[in-house]
Amino acid sequence: MKRIEKRFRGQPRLVDHHERQIKELREDPDLARGLLEDAIRELLEGDEQAALILLRDIIAAVGGFPALAQEIDVHPKALHRMLSDRGNPTTTNLMAILRALCKRLELKPAEHLLTPA
Repeated sequence: MKRIEKRFRGQPRLVDHHERQIKELREDPDLARGLLEDAIRELLEGDEQAALILLRDIIAAVGGFPALAQEIDVHPKALHRMLSDRGNPTTTNLMAILRALCKRLELKPAEHLLTPA
């Protein structure tokens, strides 16, 4: 039998870390921009899974999957699959996602994207 816990008035609701992060990203565009830069850096360094996780959070914070999917002309479920743990987006789709997020976050390519190591 499933155990149901009752919440009492005044008892604080436990907030999921993920929910809190999405809320912070919505409230702070600079934080979202920084996270997008981190996602791009992770892609360039070869950690695709970390980049996909960051991209999922950014998408959730800046309008959600359905709106972005419509913008890049893919089905929302296809976008979810692309960015899932087993996701393997094509370069074309990944670039469309990055361009759309850069547009939403008002980012433009830097003159010097890469710096000496």
